[in-house]
Amino acid sequence: MNTRKNTIVVAINLIAISLLTGAFILYRTIWPAPYMLSIILPILSLSVFVTTVLATLVYFSIRCRQRAFRGIEANLEQITHCEDSGKALESLEAVPVGATTTDSHQGWNRLLGILDEVSGQTQNTPSENTLGQFLCSYDSQRLLGLFDSLPDGIILTDSTGSLTLANRACEGLIGRALGDIIGCLLVDLFGDPQAKKSLEALLNTSSPQADSHFNVTIGSEQEKSVLSVYCRRLAHTSDKGDILVNIRDVTQQKIGEAGRDEFIAHVSHELRSPLTNIRAYAETLLADMLLDVNAQKEAFNVINDETSRLIRLVNDILDISRMETGSLTLEKGEVVLDRLVRQCVNDVKASAAAKKISIQTNYHPKLPNLNADREKLAVVLNNIISNAIKYTLEGGTVFIETNVDDNFVLIKVADTGLGIGSEDIDKIFEKFYRVDSEETADITGTGLGLAISKEIVVLHGGSIDVSSELRNGTEMLIKLPLTVTGPVLGPAHN
Repeated sequence: MNTRKNTIVVAINLIAISLLTGAFILYRTIWPAPYMLSIILPILSLSVFVTTVLATLVYFSIRCRQRAFRGIEANLEQITHCEDSGKALESLEAVPVGATTTDSHQGWNRLLGILDEVSGQTQNTPSENTLGQFLCSYDSQRLLGLFDSLPDGIILTDSTGSLTLANRACEGLIGRALGDIIGCLLVDLFGDPQAKKSLEALLNTSSPQADSHFNVTIGSEQEKSVLSVYCRRLAHTSDKGDILVNIRDVTQQKIGEAGRDEFIAHVSHELRSPLTNIRAYAETLLADMLLDVNAQKEAFNVINDETSRLIRLVNDILDISRMETGSLTLEKGEVVLDRLVRQCVNDVKASAAAKKISIQTNYHPKLPNLNADREKLAVVLNNIISNAIKYTLEGGTVFIETNVDDNFVLIKVADTGLGIGSEDIDKIFEKFYRVDSEETADITGTGLGLAISKEIVVLHGGSIDVSSELRNGTEMLIKLPLTVTGPVLGPAHN
């Protein structure tokens, strides 16, 4: 760079010397002295001055531009001599921007900006090494705590199927202490023949990333648990690959599926029975148009009763759907409760008489009106009174009583029927639940009535209390909060 500057200075000096030499020669040979002194010499002197000034400006302009290029050249020389590419990129510097900045300089600065963006994106993208370094630097106790807090059981085995690692959830799921689990063989973990067969097939396969999925039932008959077991071979490990096992408790899911299947079966039966009766009596009426009046009346009554039964079933299903979605609402109005209870009792007298069941009543003389949903309260009363008759043996008794205390209207329905065992009494209000016994096997029902009844009473701000002993009858007490809308009335009669 110094050689270039020296060259420019010498060139300027040579130009000036040439001009002066030319002027001297002209002075000595061509023009006379007066003319030379008055005209030629001033012109030559001015030319020399202008040439010197222009040459100086050109020199400094070139020097400024070269200074920027020297910065780029220095950066490139540093990259050439630096073996670490990361450090070489970090050492690059931008060229100062000024009046003499060219497109080359701006392009260099733009290139540095792009390199910085790419470097930042690379640093923000975690690599496998970065993740591994993070896990290695993470507190091992916290990692173990995280591993043990997982709700699913996690097990790791070596390629031979010997357990090398397990979390705390495995103890509760499998029912064995961790000390007993670690070191045992995977095929012996569950004691189920089908599970053992599936695990042996997984261990014997040579396919990388092979997997196996099965369900296994463990525990006693009273406390059975269904476990979903998923096993997968880890292909990136040594030999055939270690095996990762995930164990999940799906007992409640299976119970829900069984309840759904049972519900579908019950609903199908409940639909089939009335539809069969309706079809049979309708065909009888069509086949013999000359039936006597009593036979026709009986057929129409059966068709009407079975149609009502279908409507109730469909309404139950719709109510359950509304309960599931939280859209079951009340349409409140003034309800003459005494009249409603009496009407519901009258509705079931025919079915009670068919089983020779006695219905005894004790109505409060001044039962107050309520601000409630009349139709839904009728569903509750019909469900509970009908259940009392349904589960009472022939010749039994159903007792219905209404009363009032300081806060609630009380409706009690008691029977001398089959009763409910202590193990079932907390479950009778669950959807689809029906007591499973030989005595109730022939009694039809969907298991929805009590679930719907409780939901309706709770929406009114009340409750249903149950007391029962097996084979000693059942008593249900409906409590509805006092929401008096008018004067307290005496007994209402139709």
